[in-house]
Amino acid sequence: MQTIGHMDFGLADLEADFVGFSLHKWLGAPIGTGAIWIRRSKLQDIEPCMGSTMFPHDDTRSRTNVGTVNFAASLTVPKAIAFHNRIGRKRKQQHLQALRDYWVERVRDIRGMEILTPDEPARYGAVTSFRLPAMKDYGEAQRMATLLLEKHRILTVARRGIARGSAVRVTPALYNTQAELDRLVSALRAESRAFL
Repeated sequence: MQTIGHMDFGLADLEADFVGFSLHKWLGAPIGTGAIWIRRSKLQDIEPCMGSTMFPHDDTRSRTNVGTVNFAASLTVPKAIAFHNRIGRKRKQQHLQALRDYWVERVRDIRGMEILTPDEPARYGAVTSFRLPAMKDYGEAQRMATLLLEKHRILTVARRGIARGSAVRVTPALYNTQAELDRLVSALRAESRAFL
């Protein structure tokens, strides 16, 4: 799951039996950090065959084997969580949504622009994909992402497998500014004509 540290919810809100977290995406911990949560009543549903033998059978850690641990990275996780908590889940989500809304509202009038992420606040954070008419295949989405990176120095990600054609994902980060998003808007206005 990549929404920890991105959206305003807690583990209990998911009502899930198993959850895996990547902590580097939105929590700001180093790449390679993550966690797994297993509901105690469901622990028996996961065989410990690849788990750690250092922990008792009724311990979640007996179901995971992380190999050689990057202790330096792991030691930063509490600080990342503390920083996230100082910002606050709700405030952070509102900020990320405001960044998303800022650029999305400024490109809606581009001819052929299709915003693929719903506008209901409970259904989005910073991540939003768009499609232009020529993006019927992954190669065209890659072409747009490459243009944005090489010509405008803006990192986006081409995505495949989306209904009605491929798309490009834009993901403003916590520290992006409106000036940087203005560059994205200008770049999309300049390049969109080639994708009609």
